[in-house]
Parts: sequence; structure tokens; C-alpha cells
Amino acid sequence: MPATSLIDPATERVGALVRDAFTEVLGERLDALLVHGSAVTGGYLPGFSDFDFLVYMHGPLSTDDSSAIQSRLGPADHAPFAYLQASHIIDLDNPASVDQRFPLIDGAYATLVGDYPVGWPFHDANTLRDHGNDFLGDLPSLIARCRRAWSVATGERRRREVRYQLTDVKPALRALLVRLGAPALKVWTAPYPELARRWTTHDPVNGPRFARLLESLPPSEATEASTGTEMLALLDAIAEQSQ
Repeated sequence: MPATSLIDPATERVGALVRDAFTEVLGERLDALLVHGSAVTGGYLPGFSDFDFLVYMHGPLSTDDSSAIQSRLGPADHAPFAYLQASHIIDLDNPASVDQRFPLIDGAYATLVGDYPVGWPFHDANTLRDHGNDFLGDLPSLIARCRRAWSVATGERRRREVRYQLTDVKPALRALLVRLGAPALKVWTAPYPELARRWTTHDPVNGPRFARLLESLPPSEATEASTGTEMLALLDAIAEQSQ
């Protein structure tokens, strides 16, 4: 299955900003620039979700490279996304970097430059199921870390923790739904509303709680504390149901 497209004109505009910055700075060293996540699958939360992409290049990203890209993207208007996120930068000339490659789901990524390296593996239903089971196995320790961080989060750190918690809830819920019998490929490419709908069919209490939480994002300063606490409660519910 080939790569797909970005979900709407707003994501295409942000994608063009990222593409132009990296191509101008890296030139022929840039092999591919691929977008994944909600900018491709849909359901991103304006003002809260990030714009996720991967960089495949020849040679390492130097300080000069980083500074030059920052000069282009730092002042850029990245709305409707809260921020830009380079999930991985892979040096194709460095075996250690290649060994840390980030598998994509075939048909669930978009290309800004180039394409996924030929011969590299994609996730399939089995690898996604295994990945989800590993995530659920680590969930108790992850929740402990979240509790520790949340208990002392203040100011800008508290705002970041709310975002971090949702990035934990999403894969945890996907893993749970697959464990409950949902098809792995569909679940791992589903947007937030579809995840909430599927959870509601299994859990008429926590599924709607998750849907209401999504509708409240991004939280105001007055609701940040209750939002973060609700996310921790949902993580607890997922951990309990996964047993």
C-alpha cells in the first residue's frame, strides 16, 4: 500500500513549512521526510496535538544544521498544531542509527520528501499486538512515573505534563482495545473519536469519560489540574481492564 496524504489543507500548509526548512538546510543529504500520526490519520486536536514527522538523512544533524532549521521553523506559524515533533532523525550512514529505525504502518504515513527506505519493515497486526502487549506490561511503572511527575507539576511544566499524559493514554487504549478483540491495524490508525467509540462499546462508563475529555482539550488554565487528574484516572482504568 502506498503512502497516503495529509488530512487537510491546514496540515498540508504546516507540512510545507517543515519540508522547505529541511530541504533548504540539508539539501542532498536529506533522503526522506515522512509524516505520521494525527496529521495523517485525522482527529488531531487543534491547539493540543503535535505534528509528528521522521527525518531520514545522510550524516548526523550538526549544531549548525539544527540552528539553521530553527531559524526557519522557530518563528513559523504551526497552527493548528501545538508544536512540531521530529519523532526520529535517522542517519542512514550510521548502522547504530539505522538499528533504531522506527517502523511505520503501511498506508498510514505521508511523504513530504522521498519515501520509506526500500526493504525496511512495516508494522503488521502481529507486531502491533506485541508492541501493545509490551506497553500494557510496562503500564504500571509508567503510571507510577506519571503520578510522580504530576504531583509536583506547576506552571509550564504542568501544561506539558497534560500533553505527555495524553500521549500515554492513546497507545495504552489502543493496546487495550486490541486485547479486547479489535483489529490491530484499524485500531492503531484510528483517530481519537473512533477510539472513544470503540471503548464505549466495551465500557459504557470510561469510554464516554474519554470522549468528554477529548472535547475539553486543550484545557484552560483553570481546568488543567482536573484534566491531568482525569487522564491519570483513565490510565488507571486501562491498566485495570488490561489485566
